[in-house]
Amino acid sequence: MFLLFITSGIRLHREVTLGKDFHIVHAGNIHIHPKTVIGDRCGILHNVTIGINMKSGAPVIGNDVFIGTGAVILGDITIGDGARIAANSLVIRNVPPGATAIGVPAKCRKLQKMVQTDNQDLVRGIKFRRPRERKAR
Repeated sequence: MFLLFITSGIRLHREVTLGKDFHIVHAGNIHIHPKTVIGDRCGILHNVTIGINMKSGAPVIGNDVFIGTGAVILGDITIGDGARIAANSLVIRNVPPGATAIGVPAKCRKLQKMVQTDNQDLVRGIKFRRPRERKAR
């Protein structure tokens, strides 16, 4: 454990529950509490701390979650499926599925619509704006 931290800057205990396709995009100064549960296809950038505050309980992170650089997730909270944690955010409250948490302390911003497709995969619904028509001069 100590050798892993010295060589890569990642403190990942063997007690952590990790889902399939968990990936660390940029290694360096990542600390994950042993009781943390992380879902499938989650991505973490560098300088991220996932742990407990002075109360009991560790975070539970859903599937398809992206955690930005310098984010801190503390306490007995749940991060919903498809959520995004912005860079340098402090998350101390639950984040609903598909939301983006931004700020210190983090507040949830616009929910992303999740669409069920024929092959049962979840795809983010994207609405495109129509280009504005220009008035003739």
